[in-house]
Amino acid sequence: MRGSVVKRGSTWSIVFDIGRDEQGKRKQKWVGGFTTKKEAQAALAEQVTAVEKGSFVAPANQTFADFLNEWGEQKKLQVRPSTWRSYEWTLNYHIIPHIGHLKLKQITPNHIERLYKQLRESPRPDGKPGNLSERTILHVHLILQNALDRAVRWNLIGRNPCKLVDAPRPKKVEMKVWSKEQLQKFIAVSSEDELHHVFLLLATTGMRIGEVLGLRWSDVDLVNCKVTVQQQLSFVKGGYVVQPPKTRSGNRTIPVPNQVIDVLKDVKKQQDFKREFFGEDYQTGLDFVCCTDKGTPLYHGNFTARWNSLIQKAGIPRIRIHDIRHTHASLLLQQGVNPKVVAERLGHANVSITLDTYTHLLPGIQEKAVDTFAKELFG
Repeated sequence: MRGSVVKRGSTWSIVFDIGRDEQGKRKQKWVGGFTTKKEAQAALAEQVTAVEKGSFVAPANQTFADFLNEWGEQKKLQVRPSTWRSYEWTLNYHIIPHIGHLKLKQITPNHIERLYKQLRESPRPDGKPGNLSERTILHVHLILQNALDRAVRWNLIGRNPCKLVDAPRPKKVEMKVWSKEQLQKFIAVSSEDELHHVFLLLATTGMRIGEVLGLRWSDVDLVNCKVTVQQQLSFVKGGYVVQPPKTRSGNRTIPVPNQVIDVLKDVKKQQDFKREFFGEDYQTGLDFVCCTDKGTPLYHGNFTARWNSLIQKAGIPRIRIHDIRHTHASLLLQQGVNPKVVAERLGHANVSITLDTYTHLLPGIQEKAVDTFAKELFG
């Protein structure tokens, strides 16, 4: 079996025999776009071996955009609606406009590397200032790799060019949390706000925002001071979806402070009044604890401005709504609560996730552990 590596301009190409046609004439295949000679040689060896073993696949002639649309129809059935919304945005704004016009068989590692370079340097498609983060480009990389893996399994291409490209390395984002005093200030300032119970549940349970917004009164035990997480609320194009937690450990029962239960009792009284007032216009079947005046779902994007306003009024550092979950976890660990208990409240699959995520926020925790151990051992 013969083949060779050829430099064409600034990139390298390979050519190899793939057999003979009906007239016995030798057939060859060219593949280009490799950035280095070493990369081309490795690809040539792979293709020659595939031909010899009879596993070589003639590349498909469809465009990459057409293939991605087909792949997307299948992928949509395998992931959550909220996850698909993220995939769909990435395909339509970060991938297809740049390389969708290419034939699937033309996609090379060089095309993918140039795509990442272009994404880093181009304005954001959502109009926000700055460029795309490395984390977003990593998301592009993972989607491309998954889609092209499917192309290999469908025998549309012989190899996945994405696997010859180094994955983007996003910078680790520093987690921001509040101190106990800062959280107390926020709770005090938000106490007069009609969404106080939303913020209070986030601060005292460690639930995710979607879990809080999906909480029903049937999930709240006002007598035994507990809430049970059985579903979460997500917003997708055209409306919202109610779905189970992401993992099995996400289904959990969380004890909550008596003070929170007292607030929830008041909220329930107010909702009962609104149900009477609005009559048939009130959405009685949803049973949401956190809802609009007419019982319909709350969209967290609509109260981001209020969140920021309350933070400013309290005079404390701005953090994201999701970071109040991190605040809850870090405060519990600072207070010496068993990490296993913290993991269960957060819905983590295992305690190592909790420790890996939060122990760096606790300066002196090792020293404190040693001091406690020494006192117990030596008196």
